[in-house]
Formats: sequence, structure tokens, C-alpha cells
Amino acid sequence: MHSSKQPSLNSPLVDFALSGLQRCWMPEHGRWSHIYHLDGRPQPNESVPHSDVFYTLNVLLGLSRLKGIPETVDAPAIFQRNVLQLTGLPVPVYAYGMALWTAAELKLDIPADVARHIELLLSDKRNWKNFRAQDLGMLLSGIIAQAKAGHERWLRHANALFEFLAEKFHSQSGLFLIPRRGCVGDLHPSRAKHI
Repeated sequence: MHSSKQPSLNSPLVDFALSGLQRCWMPEHGRWSHIYHLDGRPQPNESVPHSDVFYTLNVLLGLSRLKGIPETVDAPAIFQRNVLQLTGLPVPVYAYGMALWTAAELKLDIPADVARHIELLLSDKRNWKNFRAQDLGMLLSGIIAQAKAGHERWLRHANALFEFLAEKFHSQSGLFLIPRRGCVGDLHPSRAKHI
């Protein structure tokens, strides 16, 4: 008997991970669930839209690194459906960095509405006071990935974002600081912890 299925281009470990990931797919939402309960319940996926959208973009970024993306995954359509939801959900700022990075790796465009939102977020430095180190790191990763893919639109923000990251979150140890509470601008080493 001959199998019509083509041999996988991925390692057995990657194929194993993909089979687990397939269980997290929620076709009714067009995204992966970031919460999968292992307690035997009939519907193990728990949908938390803002987390699921970020997780889906993260999954797509990971899939972009594979030798072979499963035929059942329509990465451009999944990206488009989920990236468009960013501006309507309470997502963290770093989700926009993930969108930039994922789009770059998949060679896809950022939809105009999302691009406008990112531009407004980055252009007004008053927004930055609420950025966390993770927000800045992911935004910078996305901006650099976009530049490497030939889209330099965002590159003009990179130096200022990096300087802000270094100024507000860098410590003598070389580790980043996380404020325990209050505004990042009020960060003092005695009120911060290292990561």
C-alpha cells in the first residue's frame, strides 16, 4: 500500500509539537487557544480572545521558521483575521511588536488600520510612559524584522525606543528592571526587581 501523504519536511519532534498544537485550533474563531485544559473536559480549549490573538500571532511566527508548514494552515488568512482584531481587543502593547515581526517573517503586509494604530502609538512619546520592557523589546524586534524584510517605515522609531528602554529599564547588572507598582517614569532601584 502506498500512502499519498508526502513525508514531512520537519523533524519528528516538530511534527509531534504540531500535532499537539492542532488540538488548540478553534475553527469557529480562526485562531489557536492559548489555554488548553488537560483535565479531560469535553471542550478543552478555553477562549480568551485577547490572549488567543497574541498566541496565534506567536504560533504563526514559529511556523514561519519551519521547513514545512502543514497544508491545513492558511497562514496569510489566519494572520489577516487575527491581526485585524488587535485594535479592538485589550491586547498588551507587545502584541503590536509581535504583529510586525510575524508579518515580516511571513512576508505579509500589516493592514492599514493596524499600521495606523502602531504609528500613533509610536509617534506620541507620551504613550511610552506606560510601556513595559517587554513591550519595548517586542516592538524593537518587530521593527528590526520589518527592516530586514525591506520595510523601513518603522525604523525611524528604533533608536529612540532603544534609548528609552535602556534609560528606563536597564540596571548596573545588565538585567532589566520591572517596576513593582506605579509609573515607569518613577522607577527607582529600591522599588524594582530584576528579571
